[in-house]
Amino acid sequence: MKKIIYFIVFFSFFMGNLQNNVLGQECKKTKNIINLQSIEVNGYSGYGIHVIDTYSPQWSGSGVFIDYRGDPNSVLYPGELVFWGHKGSANIASFANTDPSGYAAITFRGIDPWNSKLGTYEHMALGYGAQVPYGRRSGRLNWIENSSFDRNNSPTAEPTAFTIQQTGGNPLNGFFKEVISASQGSNSIELINHDNFPTGLDGLSIRSVIDYGLFPPGTTVVSGSGKKHLILSNNSIASSTKTSIIIFNPTYKQFYPIVLDGGGTIDFWSYKNAHSGKFVGSPIFTVNFNDETVRIKSKPVTKSKENYTVSDTDCGTTILLDGPTDKTVNFTKNLPIGCRFTLTQVGTGPVMVTSDDPKILHWYGNRRKFGPYNIPGQYASIIIEIKSMDIATIERGQ
Repeated sequence: MKKIIYFIVFFSFFMGNLQNNVLGQECKKTKNIINLQSIEVNGYSGYGIHVIDTYSPQWSGSGVFIDYRGDPNSVLYPGELVFWGHKGSANIASFANTDPSGYAAITFRGIDPWNSKLGTYEHMALGYGAQVPYGRRSGRLNWIENSSFDRNNSPTAEPTAFTIQQTGGNPLNGFFKEVISASQGSNSIELINHDNFPTGLDGLSIRSVIDYGLFPPGTTVVSGSGKKHLILSNNSIASSTKTSIIIFNPTYKQFYPIVLDGGGTIDFWSYKNAHSGKFVGSPIFTVNFNDETVRIKSKPVTKSKENYTVSDTDCGTTILLDGPTDKTVNFTKNLPIGCRFTLTQVGTGPVMVTSDDPKILHWYGNRRKFGPYNIPGQYASIIIEIKSMDIATIERGQ
C-alpha cells in the first residue's frame, strides 16, 4: 500500500514539473509578446484570464479580469466575454493603432442573408483614422459605419439599415400628459393645467418629459387619481414649476424611433408603429438626402368633419376641417412649447379656434387681440405656434 502511495506522489510531482516546464518553455517563446505580472486561468467564477495591474501586485480591484461566462441561460452575461475593471474614471479597454495611415477601429461581422454563401460581411464599424480626409482637412476623423463590405467593393451590396433603438418600459399604450409643479424632497405633485388629474392613474408609471430625471427611475403613482394632488412612490429630486409629465402603463419592448434606412433617408417613427422588429404604416417624418436638395416628407394630413381637439401628435402636421356645418378646434396646455400646426378650412362650414389656456394671441394690423379666432373662409389656412405655457400665436395664411 505504501508503495502505491509513493508512486502516486512521485507521478503527481513528475507531471507537475513537466507541465510547469512546458508552460515555462511556451512563456519563453512568447516573452517578447506577453509581459504580464500574473495570469490566472479559471481563477474566478467564470473561465478567463486575470491581468493584474503592474502597479498593484495584489488583486485589489485595480486590474482587468477577462472572463468568459459560458452559460447561455445567464440573465446578466449569457455566453459573453466580459471585461471587468475597477479603476474609477479610467477606461477598461482601448483599441490603438500606431500606424499613421492605419485605422483604430472595431468591426462587426455577420452572415448576410442575401449573400450567405460568401461568408461573413462587415456590416458595422466604429473607428478613428489619423489620415482619413474630410473636406480640405486631412486626418482626425471618427466614424460610425453601416456597411456591406467583403473587400470586393460590390456595388450590388447595399449598406445595412441603422436604428437608434430603445429597450425597456416605454409608453406604448395610451398615456396622460399633464403640467405639474413639484417640490424637492416631496412625494406630492400638484396639477396646474386642469382642476383634477384623470381617474385610474394609481399604480401607473410617471416620468418628466422636460425636466428629465425629476423623479427617480421606477417612480409610480400611489394615490390621488381624480384629485388635484398625486402622491408618488418616490420624492422629487428637485423643485420644478410648470413642467410636463407623462403618466403611463409601461410596456417592455424594443422601439426604433430613428432609422437610417440605407437608401439615403432618415425615418422618424412613433413608438406605436415601430417596435419588436416590426414597422407598421409610414414614418411620422422622413428626410431624404438623395439629391442636392434635402426633401422632407412630413406626416400625412389629418382630415376631420367634426369638432377637433389638438394633441401633441398633431405638432408639425396639417389638420383639414371639412363639411358644411360650424366646427370648433380647441387646444390646451398639454401641447409642448414650440409645437406648430396648420389648420385649413376645406369645407363651407365656418371654423373657430378656441383655447382657454394658453391664451390665443392674434393681430389685426398693428393691434393685438386675445381670444377665439375665426378662420377667414373656405380654403384659408392659419399656423398656430405654442410660444409658452400661457401664449399661443396665430399666423394668418391664405
